[in-house]
Amino acid sequence: MYRLALALLILALAPAAAEAAPFGELPVQSVQNPARCLRATGAPGEVVRWAPEGAEFQQATASGFSAPVKIALGESFLECPIVKAKPTGAAVVIENVDDGIAFAVREPGGAWGPNQLIEAKTGHFLDDPAVAISPRGDVAVGWTDTTLVNKDLAARVMVMRRPAGGKFGAPEELQKPTPYRAGKPHVVLGMQVDGTVLALWNPDNPEVRERQLVLFTSAAPGAAFATPVRISSNLELNDFSLTTAPDGRAIAIVDEGAHTRVLERPPGGAFAQVADLGYAETFLGAVAVALRPDGAAVVAWQDLSHLQVKAIRRGGLGPFSKPERVGVAPEHPYGEELSGFPGGAPTDHEGRGLAAAFAGNGQPVLTWAPTATLGKLNWTPATVTTFSGAPQALSGPLRDADSVTPVILADGTPAVAWSDVSTGGDSHLHLAIEGAAAVADPPAPNVVIGRITQIRHGLGVPFRCSAACDVRATVPDGVVGTRSLRAAGSGTLKLLPDFDPIMLTRADSANVQVLTGAAGGRAATSRNVKAKLRVPRLPRLEGLAAVRRGKKIVVTWHTAGPLRRASVVGIASSTRALADPFFGSVVEGKGRRHFRLTVGTDFGKAFVQLFLFYEPDATERRIAVVPVRDGKAAASGARGGQREGQRLRVAPGAQRIVGADRLLEADRGHVVRDRPRVELRHAEHLQRLRQ
Repeated sequence: MYRLALALLILALAPAAAEAAPFGELPVQSVQNPARCLRATGAPGEVVRWAPEGAEFQQATASGFSAPVKIALGESFLECPIVKAKPTGAAVVIENVDDGIAFAVREPGGAWGPNQLIEAKTGHFLDDPAVAISPRGDVAVGWTDTTLVNKDLAARVMVMRRPAGGKFGAPEELQKPTPYRAGKPHVVLGMQVDGTVLALWNPDNPEVRERQLVLFTSAAPGAAFATPVRISSNLELNDFSLTTAPDGRAIAIVDEGAHTRVLERPPGGAFAQVADLGYAETFLGAVAVALRPDGAAVVAWQDLSHLQVKAIRRGGLGPFSKPERVGVAPEHPYGEELSGFPGGAPTDHEGRGLAAAFAGNGQPVLTWAPTATLGKLNWTPATVTTFSGAPQALSGPLRDADSVTPVILADGTPAVAWSDVSTGGDSHLHLAIEGAAAVADPPAPNVVIGRITQIRHGLGVPFRCSAACDVRATVPDGVVGTRSLRAAGSGTLKLLPDFDPIMLTRADSANVQVLTGAAGGRAATSRNVKAKLRVPRLPRLEGLAAVRRGKKIVVTWHTAGPLRRASVVGIASSTRALADPFFGSVVEGKGRRHFRLTVGTDFGKAFVQLFLFYEPDATERRIAVVPVRDGKAAASGARGGQREGQRLRVAPGAQRIVGADRLLEADRGHVVRDRPRVELRHAEHLQRLRQ
């Protein structure tokens, strides 16, 4: 059944035979360190990726990747290197390091120069590095210098320039040290073919407390920066970008919440709006922009509600097309597992976002790793489209694609590079080329799954493989684990919740979906295995009452004994159908016997659903659906006497949609509820739609 589902999913994403030639994957390459922060540099066929204390560069060719060249930059903590390069070979790499900001420059057609350090002075913190380079080797470096001024944090925005083949001049101040409240400013840079620098940065809006300005300035070689010009007064969440063509034409993306504005500047001119993308998802990845020298462009984004990919395009100078949908919306948006920190590498969740480029024949290429669903598993396949057919999924469900990027080979052929990791196995680097014959998967090993056991804060899935293998398991609600073997042998996969507890449909068991296949392969075999669970002894809940008082519902009860190592989550609903407790209110046991819980009425007023989170096992299940009484009726009923000792009826649960960012701190034994930017923006958008 699951093989059929997987086959149908891949066929749905693959292009038809009459459409553009599909991308074929070359033999997978094992790498010593996780290939996180994988990006195309802008030089033909060149990609860069994170490496301990620096960056590694490799050349993608029709036969695969070249040997890596490492550029040492210094010790850093979970930072991605940033690289800009040109077809001439001119390039600059920059990264935050412990002592400040380190960078190195490669001359056109030459080798990398020495590591250079912008050292942080005592009491100062340097971050948000930015770079730009011209084909002839002019370089601009930008950063933010933060320090304490009169008990307030103040930010200074800096740029340093050098002419082609010359030396860097003194740092120049785009913004003097200024206290900030809406967010720390940073600079983005672009550069024309003649070395003229374009810069955007975002000081506070003095008139609107929670918004920022976006200012634009430019400077020709040897000249001072011009007086800044305001291009936005309503920047939200620090999200803006700049893409520059050789003649100085530029496209800026400015996120203003309900309006994600696309601004264009003709060579030597001023920015003006050319499109409005509406609400766009900019937390998990930026809006992708590619701009050809002749003015052809593609702008792609994901909408905030459903992560549906959309794009506007044009074949030259002139207006953009109407927005077009690219592929289908994910079944479970925001449901994928967030990337971790394997081998000390950065998470680089943004590496799964959209990235765009133009191939040598002028066709646009768009890559990303959307959320796909197979049974209980939400996974992220490396995906590509050239806008001449349906998107093509390149990778399988055994491993998530971590960083995905389009890379244009030296002969102009489009290709896609991506990386993945799995505990116990090799980290992989993949390359798929348009029109290439895909290599066959290794033979699938024989995999035996043992008896699943409960371990502290999770489940252990023992397995034995007849050859090198990848094993992946998942349970409701989005708890996923991976484990690999480099050769025949046995191991144990651990399902340890990072964000959501294990959602149970029964108190005594959990259904575990297990996928197995050859190490680095695309094909997977799926099976369901039932895990028997111990049922914790918990005190009986009695005297339950849910009373609506205005826009709040007050739920009270007591227990027959102290409630320890457990919490109760409550959320209001309009029906008895299983609710998502992600936005619910929480009360911790802490050995108490009397409880009062207040929940909002945003999601309903008729019922309150209660969920029990048991900390030692990191499990959660629905335990009751409680009708809500009106406050006046409840007061009248109370005068007639209230029944005590009412026992809760245990209600069977069902799988719910993943709430991707409720943090489970299992080792500390409590749930911390946090709604980061993606969820706040999503909630804000849905609220505005309701209005």
